[in-house]
Amino acid sequence: MPFEGSWLEADEYSLALVAERAGDFELHVWVELTGRGGGRAAREQLPGSPLALNVQPCRPSAATSIICAPEPLKSGTLTMAAGPADISFRVQLRDEYGNTTPANERALKALGIVAHAPDAERPLSVTRVSDALGECLVSYQPALYPMLVGEYRIAIMLGHEILGESPLVFAVTPGPADAPNCVISMPSRAPIYDPYSNNRPFSATLTAFDQFGNRLCRGGANVMARVQQVERNGETTGVPLSANVEDCKDGEYRFTFTWHRVSLVLLQVRIENSDLEPQHVEFFDPLAQMAQRARAKSPPPEQEESDGDGRGEESEG
Repeated sequence: MPFEGSWLEADEYSLALVAERAGDFELHVWVELTGRGGGRAAREQLPGSPLALNVQPCRPSAATSIICAPEPLKSGTLTMAAGPADISFRVQLRDEYGNTTPANERALKALGIVAHAPDAERPLSVTRVSDALGECLVSYQPALYPMLVGEYRIAIMLGHEILGESPLVFAVTPGPADAPNCVISMPSRAPIYDPYSNNRPFSATLTAFDQFGNRLCRGGANVMARVQQVERNGETTGVPLSANVEDCKDGEYRFTFTWHRVSLVLLQVRIENSDLEPQHVEFFDPLAQMAQRARAKSPPPEQEESDGDGRGEESEG
């Protein structure tokens, strides 16, 4: 260890040193007396040397404490789906000289912050792991798992200072499609059955959401759609017709089919082996409806009043 020394009195010498490494040490103090003729004599230890020194670490420092986390999390390249996940890492507390300090979970605070909702801070769990290694475990509690899509930051605070390697950044993407949250968008106009053309398909769109309400921005889900005629008693009849499903690769799925008769149709859609709420589609003939309205509006034909034998009354005069 380097030291500084100076004479205080003719027979007193002051030694000053800074112990930067924590642990048990022996401090050897010796003198080199000048021999006869000005030559250097052998070293002689002073009485009481060596001295036993026990160096304790200083208070933990935010500048030198380190975060022991997986490389994707430390480098900001971690991407995970919304929902439960194993997000945990260790923080090793060190003093200003790099010595490991005893773990102190009370002085350490971790906050999970959503980038697009900075007010939604969530405290993370901090527990003591090892006093010898000065390590504390930081982890998301089950009730605080990231559920919203976006960028997340984990800020590690030691007292009122941010650790040098903080914040950690990771991205959350939508989870798998959840049938109860998915939405089917029907056309604004009712479908028309055209008896003169069989080339007018019906089209609707499915928008996929995960269980937390995040809209999916990717394709690849297993989507099936089929239609079946519904009788007046509400029961389906006939062989189901499979609809053509188009994956738009952005979380939307468009399905189309062509129906060749005036009737009520039941549309059933399934995503990831789960059924959505069935939809009813009514195909009608506009020409037949116009004729029916015309008959309803036209007055009934006038009937001549007749007597008992069926002949009209003779006019007087």
